[in-house]
Amino acid sequence: MWGLFKNRNLTLLIVGNTVSQLGDRFTHMALISLIGLREPGSAFAFSKMAIFFTLPVIIFGMPSGLFADRVKRKKILLLSDFSRGILLLLMAVLITKVQGMLFIYTIVFLVFSFTILFNITRSAFIPQIVEEKELLAANSLNTLIARFSTVTGTVVGGFIADKLRPNYIFSIDSFTYFVSFACVLGIIPIYGRVRGHLKIENIQFKGVL
Repeated sequence: MWGLFKNRNLTLLIVGNTVSQLGDRFTHMALISLIGLREPGSAFAFSKMAIFFTLPVIIFGMPSGLFADRVKRKKILLLSDFSRGILLLLMAVLITKVQGMLFIYTIVFLVFSFTILFNITRSAFIPQIVEEKELLAANSLNTLIARFSTVTGTVVGGFIADKLRPNYIFSIDSFTYFVSFACVLGIIPIYGRVRGHLKIENIQFKGVL
């Protein structure tokens, strides 16, 4: 399985996704810290934040899949990373100037909406950058590293949230999305699967799928 790292495209996708997921965990810890500062003692404040995490899944889960089938997936990944980077940068700049939580909830909702779009498209994009016989191993490797990033990012993010102000952490997360953007930009899709055909470098093989 580790031999898949010889695939430059897959390595770029995994590196970009790993970096951005680490940034996400930092942001989660920063949001918890921010809620504690702005709405101390309010358990409902955490529930409201959870709602804005969850709503994008309910609203955009199915439409994102349909969108990924109709638009070039690399473009969707680039759009998602760039948008999330700009949104987090905007939050980092304005967080000290805007009071209340509505602004934060709005940014969180938008960021997670693009995250849903990115995650669904990424899963559909992997078959375009690895051979079909390596697809299962590639998905397993991607999931394994993503889980590791989640655990590591949560632990490190908690430590960082104790040391840095939330706006600095949001800036770090913004930067991780631009790193992911650069990684995706360097990916060159090789395989195309359309209408039950496998197309490799403009040569079609019927009946493969």
